[in-house]
Amino acid sequence: MRRLIPLIAAVPVFAAYTYYVTDPLTSINATNWQQNGTGAAASNGLSSSSGVSLISKVNVPDGTSQYEATATLNIPVPASNTFPTTVNVSYFLYLEATQNAFTDGNTATGSFYAFQVLNPTWVNGQCTATLNGYLSQNGSVSQLGNTQIPCYNGMTIRAVATTSNQFLFYVNGIHNMYFVNNGLTSGKAGVGIAGDTNASITLAAIGALDRTAPAAVPTTQVSTSVFWNRVDMQWQGASDGANGIGIWGYQMYRDGAYVGLKRNTTFSDNTLQPNTTYLFQFVAMDWHANVSAVTTVNVTTPPLYQGDIWRTGVRPSGNYWGSMGENIDLLSGNLNFNLPLLKAQSRGFGATFTLSYNSQQWRQDAAGQWKHGVDSGYGWGWKLQAGALTPLYSDYWTIAKYVFIDSTGTEYYFDQNYSGVWKSSQGGMYAEYDANLKRLYFTDGSFWQFDSTSSGTEEDSGTSYPTLMQDTNGNQILIRYKQGVG
Repeated sequence: MRRLIPLIAAVPVFAAYTYYVTDPLTSINATNWQQNGTGAAASNGLSSSSGVSLISKVNVPDGTSQYEATATLNIPVPASNTFPTTVNVSYFLYLEATQNAFTDGNTATGSFYAFQVLNPTWVNGQCTATLNGYLSQNGSVSQLGNTQIPCYNGMTIRAVATTSNQFLFYVNGIHNMYFVNNGLTSGKAGVGIAGDTNASITLAAIGALDRTAPAAVPTTQVSTSVFWNRVDMQWQGASDGANGIGIWGYQMYRDGAYVGLKRNTTFSDNTLQPNTTYLFQFVAMDWHANVSAVTTVNVTTPPLYQGDIWRTGVRPSGNYWGSMGENIDLLSGNLNFNLPLLKAQSRGFGATFTLSYNSQQWRQDAAGQWKHGVDSGYGWGWKLQAGALTPLYSDYWTIAKYVFIDSTGTEYYFDQNYSGVWKSSQGGMYAEYDANLKRLYFTDGSFWQFDSTSSGTEEDSGTSYPTLMQDTNGNQILIRYKQGVG
């Protein structure tokens, strides 16, 4: 169902790429590290109450100041985390640092870039923290970025100093911060910690920058299935070479416009028009921001309504066969099963939350096998909701249409835009969505407010769920969702 923050991806295993410094920090090796401040290294890693930094003394093998630094964090988990519990600690990754580089989050010495993971806070078993990016020049500090990130005990953070003064930060494979700054152009990597001594850094590693671009995916290896309003693509994964850091994802473009990044090797675009030719392009990108040559694919959509008959849910205009909760669509063959689980009741009206399943989750055609279903927490293809709303983008910033999904899984496209008020050209859904207010209005004057949105890498990322339902007399139903697994 709904998730509040990004689901943390597993850290990739790099079989070929090697780090030139790897240290579990059970002791402080003075040959490898310059220690600034006071800290202790023991079996549970590096910790410090007042603050400590360890700046590498080891030269980068290629003689540059471009590399990546990683750290694994031990974050104390409170015995009871139903209510907000904050671990007062700062974790640091240093880049381009002088040997005297140090900060405890309040004062600083030396010159460096630093990414700070600040004060992990547990609520209902979930953890979030503040991520800050800093530049210190001879102890004068300026902030370069700020955001919230997910966290958990044992998480890995990664910072990369690339060419062209680009700096990247990842939390277990999820890209969280990026900036370009030429304030510093040389220096070493390092780690640091200040605060709760139950918190620690249990592993530090530094590796040289991968400078070799991934191989492009040959166009002949891209399979496509084209329908009147969408295209599905899949391809063989790109290679990053024998010693590469590994593929992070694929940047996707349609007719020259950037439409997003894919972490896997499949892509679907359901914002297309019938009888139209499109030029799709994508490049493979590795963890150090090297990009491959362009892969180009041309597709032409067929006339209106030709192609795959894919229809989920139960439509008012459909014909269905079945009993005991199942409905077989006599047009598409989809099997739908609905089980009403609970009903929120207000004065004069109510809202039913239905557990539903639709069998059209896969497809096989000449271009291969395709996966359309997701598991958003209830099993493959199952949903539990009163309704949901998802925007579909024509490019990275522009919304082409919205799709409303009712409690049975029926999808209705709101594809007519009137200054931010979206209406459907399909029969059976006579409602309108006001994107300015985040409200879906029904013909009887009632409305749903959509203020809860799943984000990050969740299966239902970008989907919004109703938080308030109100009838024409002002009677209301309030809906609240717990935080996601990330």
